[in-house]
Amino acid sequence: MAASTRSAEHAENTEPLPREEPEVGSEESVPTDGRDTEGEKLMKDVKNPKLHEPGLAEHKTPEKAEKAEGGKKAA
Repeated sequence: MAASTRSAEHAENTEPLPREEPEVGSEESVPTDGRDTEGEKLMKDVKNPKLHEPGLAEHKTPEKAEKAEGGKKAA
């Protein structure tokens, strides 16, 4: 019966530990409406013609693709 008393005492003394939440660093950077208008504007200002060319990226920069393929084969 001592074992059942011990487990009952243990159950009374064990409370769930409070969770520690990370501190919010910069609340102003989180849009309240779920849209990131500043980020969207920056993405529209990106000027890279290769982004609009059809085809795979490997064909647009063949020397880099060869290096990447060579690294994959050796690994």
